[in-house]
Amino acid sequence: MGWPAFFWILSGAVIVDLVWLMIAAKMGMGFGFFAGSDSTPPGLIIDGAAVFCGAVLLAFLVFWTRPLFAWPFIRIRGWLRWLFKWLSAFALLVALFYAEEDWRGKRNWEQYKRAAEAKGERFDLSSFVPPAVPDDQNFVFAPLVSNSCFARIDGNGSGPDTANTNAGRRLEIRINARPDWKPWPTNGFEGNWTLGRRIDLKTFQDYYRTPVTSDQRTNEIRGRRRRPGGRAFPPTTNPEPVATNEFPVAPQPQSPVADVLLALSKYDSAVEELREASRRRLFWFPFQFRPETTNGFSNPNLAPLKECVLFLRLRAVAELENGQSEKALEDVKLMFYLANPARHESWRELGVLQGWRWGNMKLALQPVWQGLVDHEWSGAQLVAIDEGLAKFDFLSDYQSFVRSERAEIIEMIDTIEQRRLHVFWEQLYFGNDQDGNSLWDRVFNEGTLAALAPKGWFSQNDLAVSRLIQVSLRTDAEIERRILSAEAATRFQDAIADNQRHRSPCNLAASLAYYLMGRAMYFAFAQSSLDRARVACALERHRLAEGEYPAILDSLAPRFMEKLPRDIINGKPLHYRRTGGGRYLFYSVGWNGTDDGGSVVLKKGLMRPALDIAEGDWVWPNPE
Repeated sequence: MGWPAFFWILSGAVIVDLVWLMIAAKMGMGFGFFAGSDSTPPGLIIDGAAVFCGAVLLAFLVFWTRPLFAWPFIRIRGWLRWLFKWLSAFALLVALFYAEEDWRGKRNWEQYKRAAEAKGERFDLSSFVPPAVPDDQNFVFAPLVSNSCFARIDGNGSGPDTANTNAGRRLEIRINARPDWKPWPTNGFEGNWTLGRRIDLKTFQDYYRTPVTSDQRTNEIRGRRRRPGGRAFPPTTNPEPVATNEFPVAPQPQSPVADVLLALSKYDSAVEELREASRRRLFWFPFQFRPETTNGFSNPNLAPLKECVLFLRLRAVAELENGQSEKALEDVKLMFYLANPARHESWRELGVLQGWRWGNMKLALQPVWQGLVDHEWSGAQLVAIDEGLAKFDFLSDYQSFVRSERAEIIEMIDTIEQRRLHVFWEQLYFGNDQDGNSLWDRVFNEGTLAALAPKGWFSQNDLAVSRLIQVSLRTDAEIERRILSAEAATRFQDAIADNQRHRSPCNLAASLAYYLMGRAMYFAFAQSSLDRARVACALERHRLAEGEYPAILDSLAPRFMEKLPRDIINGKPLHYRRTGGGRYLFYSVGWNGTDDGGSVVLKKGLMRPALDIAEGDWVWPNPE
């Protein structure tokens, strides 16, 4: 060992001993630690000597066993060099794999996009963003509408068009009382033209004339007030009749039509203000997530406008039965307007827009149908109704809807790709999250695979989604023949099944397109309903002019219709024949593509009858 090494070992042991002493003093030693007895020295000397001897012994062991430690170190160093070499090779392979997948995915997606865009297809968000519309030209910014349909409107400094939300909702047009005051009848009295069912004005009359009791009103007031301990207040006893649910009524019962019109007259001024607002040039809803929106719109509340359509539907039917067809026509026109917002709507909400358009058009067809059955419309009024119906085109809407869904899914995929690493790093912390997931649960899941996947896989998913959705669009031949049949849905279902059979990381997002399943049928039924309604108006005009319905539909063109629509299911003529009693049978073959002789199939298992549009024929009802 030599004297120098021995000296350094002893010096190191002394230093260790002093460090131990400082730590012991810092921690607080008792007085007995410094005192000894007759037979033993102080504890300080004993412990210090033990620490010194332990340090010397440890130093000697380390010095004498250096070769034993050197061998593992040399081996570990060799292993590390070998591991680094292979890790470098593996990292190079991974980098080459990512580069190849990114290049291949981007190339395939860009080639597909260029070819499709050359044919007029659109994929990016900017292609679906409509131009800005001045507030003073937009129906929804009329004070009556904006006050009721938006939680907050800041406007663009348009002054009087800015909503005053502190004034309360102004567009309160309802055909029913508050449900906690009076229950709504359940006997199917609201009518359904698809099944040939009229609106039962007698039930509406009884509903409006039924008084609300003080017991009902008191319970409504107390509904949200409870005693300490959670017990509700007991109901009042001996209820007394009070005014009928906010609607005016005559002292004595009148005819159902008169009582219904009287009850609805409460909203005459509001409807006229709404009609005045409808003279604005444009009607579209600004949504919160529109990129060009800078004034913080919230998503619109469509319920007040929906209530208006229900009101106009009921009043138009009552006006027809009261011989006021001109007033009924004005209400039908207003329903057409409310059902038809501008089609250059925000792409994200196009599905909502189409549901709104058809849902309200279906309501508007109720008075149209009842007026045709009862021969209440004049020739000029039928021309006006036909012009209103001609403004709707659900076949084009279907194409726009499918393309907007494609753009939405592609934008969603691209957003996930851009944020994936940021989201992944946010999960790297110890402890559980708010859902109780541990670090292990947050890291080892499918989300981590998405975060670490090559960027090219996301491009491949864009491509898979686009190819899948493309097959559900109408082909050029179907557009030329004006067809939307079950064949489009079948193509889409076959593409989905093929995608399921060949699942891979490059087509996982295609499952997001399942939302389109079955949507073609609803668009086809909507367009078929409009076509049949227009033909029914032409048939009634023929009856008014000639005294009877024509023997064949071809007699209607071009005098009563410029061009007869074909059955959108197969492109063939719609089925029509005269029946007894001055009536006719008129229908499309329906979604199943089979001529069932004009039979109608109802959905099973429902409390209220509803048409099953997937089965049977699509009939324009014309009861005796």
